Amino acid sequence: MKLPVWIAAPLELLALALLRERGELVQGQRQGSWVRRLPGGRLYTESSWERGVRHGRERRWYLDGTPRWHGEWRDGRK
Repeated sequence: MKLPVWIAAPLELLALALLRERGELVQGQRQGSWVRRLPGGRLYTESSWERGVRHGRERRWYLDGTPRWHGEWRDGRK
């Protein structure tokens, strides 16, 4: 079931604020894939990091699980 935008948009912002990003730290810097998961385990965001800098694919999904956005980072720039 797709939520109306006036309900979904605030919920998505709240999810970004409350759900912790999880991933690997190497010498105190983010490395590899970092993700946020919704309760139940479904992916909400995924981003790639190298030596503490965003590098590679980034993806985000709507609360209902359909893809929302994807992009690429190179050395910290979109």
